[in-house]
Amino acid sequence: MVSRSTWLAPDFRTCILLLWWLVVLVLGDDIHVSPSVENEDPGVRVQTGAELRSGSVVLGDLSKSSGVATGEVYDSDEQRDVSLCLLMIVRDEEFSLSENLPLWLDVADCFVIGVDDRTSDATNMVIQQVLGDKTARFVFTFTFMDFAQARNAVLRSTAHNFPDTSHIIVADADWRPDLATVDKSELDFVHGSFPFLVWDHSGHTSRLMGWLHRFDKNLRFKYRQVRVVESDSNWNANLHMHSRSFERFKFDLEFLELEYEDDPTDLHTLFYLGITKFAYIESLLGKGTHEKTPELQAFITDGMSYFRQAVDLHGEIPNSELVWGSKRWLSYGYHYFVGDSEEAEKMYKSCIEYDRARIDCLVFLSRLYLDNNALDAAWDTAKEGLVHRPPAGQVMTYFYTFECFLPTQVETSDCVVHRVLELSFIAALERSTLP
Repeated sequence: MVSRSTWLAPDFRTCILLLWWLVVLVLGDDIHVSPSVENEDPGVRVQTGAELRSGSVVLGDLSKSSGVATGEVYDSDEQRDVSLCLLMIVRDEEFSLSENLPLWLDVADCFVIGVDDRTSDATNMVIQQVLGDKTARFVFTFTFMDFAQARNAVLRSTAHNFPDTSHIIVADADWRPDLATVDKSELDFVHGSFPFLVWDHSGHTSRLMGWLHRFDKNLRFKYRQVRVVESDSNWNANLHMHSRSFERFKFDLEFLELEYEDDPTDLHTLFYLGITKFAYIESLLGKGTHEKTPELQAFITDGMSYFRQAVDLHGEIPNSELVWGSKRWLSYGYHYFVGDSEEAEKMYKSCIEYDRARIDCLVFLSRLYLDNNALDAAWDTAKEGLVHRPPAGQVMTYFYTFECFLPTQVETSDCVVHRVLELSFIAALERSTLP
């Protein structure tokens, strides 16, 4: 295939998909068991967070994983009653909490919620109204330093106030749980984590989460940067895209670069560095900047480098969302940012082979062929995408690629199939008009 170096600005739906990765891709390799930390009393209000700063990096032996990433099984004969506690950190989540917090009352025995002291809406009032005085709860205010510090404050508060808790769910306020997948009767004292489903805002799609853990008083979060949501540009108000500032992405990068200094080979850190660099690029493009300025080129080079490292170092790990995502976005970078069609084709095919149940890379490979007037290849690739019909309610991330993110009269999976059909017909039409 002929390489082409034309600068192509990504379209709106791809920008939405990129933010989706940043905002709601929640990964299960962020929590680890650490050695016991003595004399910790988080108190009701954390004035500076200094006493919790040790939680911003992992403590102790990482081989004692909670099992989320590795599927590790605990060797324990312990038998006791299951007690499930819901943990959250929140900032300006009045709307999401009023919608979703009541749902957790059916499964959670206790609640521990850390409220960011920058909160300016009625978050505290909603928590009080929903949980009332009879619900076992501990709600405290903390000063944000980084995401691991904040979540570790909640973990320590759980151990301090509810020491008999056997299992925890670490949740976000905007998660709408599929309660049929949160069955306390299926929780045990052998496995480290238990998957469950949450529904997204559209109501058409769900995601399988790995954030229901067997509780240990020494659980600690490893990474400083877990989520990248700003209170004035949250998901409910962010579908118009480009509401975040360049400074907001730099704020994210500060945490990630510290993680990179700790371990430059860590897959989680490499992926998030790459995706944040790309998000910064999309933010610039959204402001109308389409020239390859030195700043833009530096972010392209850095983002590609991080994804390349992730694929080269970890590409053989099976069934990893981070590996698949790295392949997917490295392909995208070659296609749209670098303009190297040969490398883009190679990486798209690698992405397809890695997980044939997902059609993102098939669709973008078909677009690559269309861009290069390889219409037969575009047609064949688009047809292959039709074989993989995503289950209703479990379309995962790629539905944003096809503008299927708003409520429709059909299931989102049908919308995705319809978009792929459109792409196939475009390829067929253009092919049929050739002399």
